[in-house]
Amino acid sequence: MESGFVDCAAFVFPAPCLVTLTLPENRYVAVAIVTIGMTFMAFYYPGMRINVFDITKNYAGTVVALVNGLGAVSGAISPTLRGYLTPHVSN
Repeated sequence: MESGFVDCAAFVFPAPCLVTLTLPENRYVAVAIVTIGMTFMAFYYPGMRINVFDITKNYAGTVVALVNGLGAVSGAISPTLRGYLTPHVSN
């Protein structure tokens, strides 16, 4: 399969799943919709990883570690930053 189609499938097919997730009142249907959406998201990860290996052949491990580390740090900082930026908003 061509990489462009696979990457497109990873972004286009989960979107309707997220939109229809607001409709069901049965939690089992909601879980099935999330499962289908995340299954299509699985097409994204191989394309993302292979791009790193193509661009940085000798340093792919280091680049992947840095990108994952930055993602983890941003995920840890975001809730605290949200609290500072919106101090008068209740949860």
